[in-house]
Amino acid sequence: MNANKLKIIALVSMFYDHVSRIFPMESVFESFAERLISMYPQGADRIADFFLDTLPLLLSYFGRLAAPLFMFCLTLGFRYTKDIRKYLARLLVFAVIAQLPYILFFQGIDRAMGLDEITPFYEIDLNILFTLATGLGALTIYERAKESRPKLALLPVAAAMVLANLLNMEGYWTYILYIFAFYATRDLLAAEKAAVWIPVILIGRWKLIYMALKMPNFTWVNTVLINTLGVYLAVPLTFLYNGEKGKSSKFWQYGAYLFYPVHLLVLGWLGFIYPIG
Repeated sequence: MNANKLKIIALVSMFYDHVSRIFPMESVFESFAERLISMYPQGADRIADFFLDTLPLLLSYFGRLAAPLFMFCLTLGFRYTKDIRKYLARLLVFAVIAQLPYILFFQGIDRAMGLDEITPFYEIDLNILFTLATGLGALTIYERAKESRPKLALLPVAAAMVLANLLNMEGYWTYILYIFAFYATRDLLAAEKAAVWIPVILIGRWKLIYMALKMPNFTWVNTVLINTLGVYLAVPLTFLYNGEKGKSSKFWQYGAYLFYPVHLLVLGWLGFIYPIG
């Protein structure tokens, strides 16, 4: 599987995840289930179980593939780009462009849910492109430091993790850790990568797991599994990478970047004008 195919999967996963936050899919699945049950009443129980339980759960996991795949693609870009400065500048430019749509999207979620007050813009994180740019900068400094001062090479990665937290970037320090993990394991065998990623994801999600264990009746089990196992499910997909970029063009390259702010803007607007709460 080439890099472009992985990026397409990431874009589709992200789009589904974002659409489902504005328009809950449960009503769509329920409608399909009712139609099929009316046509095949003898299979009512199986149809209901699939559309009301199994399918929503599977799609929730699918929606978690996006961020790790984007991070993996970032490490590929770092390895093969001819001009790291242009790559970094492009990420930062689109990060700035996407921030307002990102804010409107999350405020649109509030409005779609019928909340009386929407989240103030200053309480909304910086979007993931800022996180990716920070991770890219950390990898660049890491590679330079590794040659001249190997004992200090990890400092830029640690600094990036602190910066991601201080500036409230999406994913915070965890996403920087994932970016570095993808890069550090790039030449390992699949089994070795899988073994490394188990502790990496547990470390990255320790707070969520801890909070879940404190909740009565394991009410957060599904949330923990989706946000922990869901991330890990993206990792085997990266094992399928065949070392090729795939067919590409400037239109595809910039179209993928533009898709991020444009779809956020449209979904946020829909959340404001068609509240479901």
